[in-house]
Amino acid sequence: MTGGIEESFNTKDIKDQDQFWQTMGIALKHDAMVGCSITPDPTEREAKMTNGLIKGHAYAVTAAVRVKLMTNEIVQIVRCRNPWGNEVEWKGAWSDGDLNNWNKVDQHTREQLHYQKQADGEFWMLYSDWLKNFEHIQICNLSPDSFEGQLTAQQVTIKTFRTDFFLYSHEKKGKHITWRQTQFDGAWIKGQTAGGCGQPRVEKFFTNPQYLITITKTDIEGGDGLCTVICACLQKYTRQKRQQTGVQQAEEYINLRLYKIKDSIDMSQVGEGHKYYPKDLERQDDTGAYINKREVVGRFRIKPGHYILIPSTYEQDKEGEFLIRIFTEGGSTGQSLNIEQPDTGPPSPTTRNEKYEFNDGKGEDQSFSVMQWYDKLPESQRNLLKYGGIATVGVGVLCCLGFFSRKYCCKKKNPNKNNQPVLEY
Repeated sequence: MTGGIEESFNTKDIKDQDQFWQTMGIALKHDAMVGCSITPDPTEREAKMTNGLIKGHAYAVTAAVRVKLMTNEIVQIVRCRNPWGNEVEWKGAWSDGDLNNWNKVDQHTREQLHYQKQADGEFWMLYSDWLKNFEHIQICNLSPDSFEGQLTAQQVTIKTFRTDFFLYSHEKKGKHITWRQTQFDGAWIKGQTAGGCGQPRVEKFFTNPQYLITITKTDIEGGDGLCTVICACLQKYTRQKRQQTGVQQAEEYINLRLYKIKDSIDMSQVGEGHKYYPKDLERQDDTGAYINKREVVGRFRIKPGHYILIPSTYEQDKEGEFLIRIFTEGGSTGQSLNIEQPDTGPPSPTTRNEKYEFNDGKGEDQSFSVMQWYDKLPESQRNLLKYGGIATVGVGVLCCLGFFSRKYCCKKKNPNKNNQPVLEY
């Protein structure tokens, strides 16, 4: 719905909680939409737990802050929002009613955090409790042009309150930080650029399309000499392929691999048609096992330098078109090393008069609503949504609502006497 790059995480797979805190911080600093949910109960729709949380329910994450207490202890807390907007909230540590903890926070900081004991669906949790209780986290990274011109409505960042230590801050006060985006259209063509995964012939893998990424600057606030790079490969026209062929799964098994070009390689002759091979490269990372999803996403932390990104299908000679998107925070450039093929659009329909348009969810007046979208879903998906809750099909709708709520509906006067911005996610 947003056109952003989505990343999904299972909290059971998070090995380094400090690193994930930083990942979430980078995301929220860039106005990403973050959602979390608990696996639904198959026997009860949106079952309420004793701690106040709802299974199968999608929550929006609206802030993540480190706070120094009056006891000098530093705690990490996360603010979530229940879209119901009522008294159904978290009841554990740092909830609205947990005065034992909130009384350790001075009045000025509580005002900065907009802490209020209200039945409004918004609540704070200890970061460790948040990871223990929620199971699924989705981050939607918005492209720089998303809601362009509107993003300064509320500056979003993170700070350690009442200390000199900043976890995140703006490069310059009041300056909004957005991703730098580069994108390319590409194709796997049989006998040319559809080299597969490299089994059994490794050299065939490097006939796949190659994209040069040059990182010139590190993250603005990282401090570790690294740059965050988010890469995505999206398969095109899969809906049309399903409609024309009648197959349930039109997506190929795909993967993205990132290689660093060795420092000894001469970069002066790089251009269209140039190919790099194992002798030139050092493998850095990938998006994991090949999977038949429409889009695969990888988040990499790398040093400045020259890199090659290679999208591939698992099987050799599998044809398809794709979109490559690359998000970086620091300085970067991108270049396609392929002899470009024009985008021919979706596969030709079986009849000349047949057209494929995005009508799912559109009314007669061409307007779009969630209910119209719901009515267009197959019955199996409607039942999944009906009995399992919105979290079973993703938290995108909630995140959109949370985004707009955060940006336009929740502007509060800053209580800071010096009129400094409240630094939070």
